[in-house]
Order: sequence, then C-alpha cells, then structure tokens
Amino acid sequence: MEELQKFLNQIIYDGYRLRDVALGIVIAGIIVILTKKLLRAMKASKTEEYSIRIKCRKCGWEGKVAKYARICPRCGRKAAA
Repeated sequence: MEELQKFLNQIIYDGYRLRDVALGIVIAGIIVILTKKLLRAMKASKTEEYSIRIKCRKCGWEGKVAKYARICPRCGRKAAA
C-alpha cells in the first residue's frame, strides 16, 4: 500500500502528481459519458414528435412508425392510425 502511495505521489509535470492526472482523466471520462447520454435522450425526444402508434389491419402488427409515411414494417401495407 505504501508503494502505491509513493507511485501516485510522483510529480509528473510542473507540480502535478500522478494522482491529479488520473483524477482529471476519470472526471473527463464521466463528463463525456454523461454528455453522450444527455444528447441521446434529447435526440430520442425529438424523434417522438415524428412517430405515431399504429396497428396494421392486415397482419396485426402494433408499434411506432413515421408520422408521414405510415407503412407497416412487417407486411409493407399503408396503415391508418
């Protein structure tokens, strides 16, 4: 354990220790992950505006399709809302 403390307390550059650099990398990684999740959530909410829920009369498939191109993905028939 003492060896690990010595290793982490080594000065890398201009007074910055290895511990400081590692902490910075971890925090930057967390910020990147949270930003990606936030952007993905925002994008998903935007696509919800352009989709509607349908049930195909021909094959019985239920799900979400594009608002302006209401085509059943299973049978290819145009479907009504």
